[in-house]
Amino acid sequence: MTRRHTPDHFDRAQGYGFEADGKTYGHGGAYSTRTWVDLESGLILGWLVQHASFHGAGGEARETFAKAAIEKFRNA
Repeated sequence: MTRRHTPDHFDRAQGYGFEADGKTYGHGGAYSTRTWVDLESGLILGWLVQHASFHGAGGEARETFAKAAIEKFRNA
């Protein structure tokens, strides 16, 4: 379930039930929610928002959150 099973030329890396790209696996939900496991840091991250679309640079918010959380908790 946590390994990529789609061919490399597919845009999305899908396992059986999870998005899986070799570094992370997880599942996205409605309105931008997402939960994923970051294999490199060993952290489980949850992005719980209810938003249909982000304006301007708002789409970068999840990546900014993930980077900050990993930096903060990686070796905690």
